[in-house]
Amino acid sequence: MKNIAIIGSSGSIGRQALSVVRRHPDKFNVTALVVKSSTDLLSEQIAEFSPNFAGIYDEKASQDFFVPVDVNLVRGKEALTFACALEEVDIVVVAVSCMDGLAPVLTAIENDKLIALANKESIVAGGEIVLEKLAKSKAKILPVDSEHSAVWQILGDLKGRDVKRIILTASGGAFFGKDREFLKTVTPAQAIKHPNWSMGKKITVDSATMVNKGLEIIEAARLFSTKNIDYIIHPESIVHSMVEYNDGAVLAQMGVTSMELPIQYALTYPDRCDTGLKPMDFTRPITFFEPDEINFPAI
Repeated sequence: MKNIAIIGSSGSIGRQALSVVRRHPDKFNVTALVVKSSTDLLSEQIAEFSPNFAGIYDEKASQDFFVPVDVNLVRGKEALTFACALEEVDIVVVAVSCMDGLAPVLTAIENDKLIALANKESIVAGGEIVLEKLAKSKAKILPVDSEHSAVWQILGDLKGRDVKRIILTASGGAFFGKDREFLKTVTPAQAIKHPNWSMGKKITVDSATMVNKGLEIIEAARLFSTKNIDYIIHPESIVHSMVEYNDGAVLAQMGVTSMELPIQYALTYPDRCDTGLKPMDFTRPITFFEPDEINFPAI
């Protein structure tokens, strides 16, 4: 039984992590749940998963929250980090957005935790600090982003040996194939309609502009200690990333389009178990396209 703390349990990744726990109650116990301000959802999650600890890091939301059951509640900024230091916690899922993720990642590293990481900014903006601390710790980062999880699964114990380059795949987002004239007219509502993935609004907009892939390239460079990283457009989101070796062999990780697969692998690592997802449909076509960096120049 693994004890889990979820920092950002009200977001897309946090909710899907709880779906994994719900599917495998014999493997996981929720020790702590932390949200920013979604107190109604936190109440529901506390009632269902009975954590020993809960946290709300938005000051105003925390003041207005009434603890519905016997749970240790932490209010304010301390809520971002307290669970990462709890002795009984085995895995910390860092699923908050933006720079809110850096403090819990650093605290989890200092306390030698396994970190299921779904926060790009802590690695992109704070990577040098994070990796320096990680090198001196027994902690381990288990990537949750589908692309980085794919590379991690492919490399396995080979790590960076004989690798020529990492090839991240990109769906192209909501506006793949559109030209500059069309892009002048798009709305936020259109930008958050991703063709394949169900994600938060910020990451979905960043996907539509290809900014997200730029962040993922930086993240991959830090996580896998290489600058030999390319990307290719793959609209079906079946191949989640690839690794090309020096001999020309290219290994790909494939799977259905669901974040529950990389989330669950981070939680069950090194084991694998049923995700409850539909099996791969091998009759679906797989296509690749060169990136359009004229209309999508962010990268």
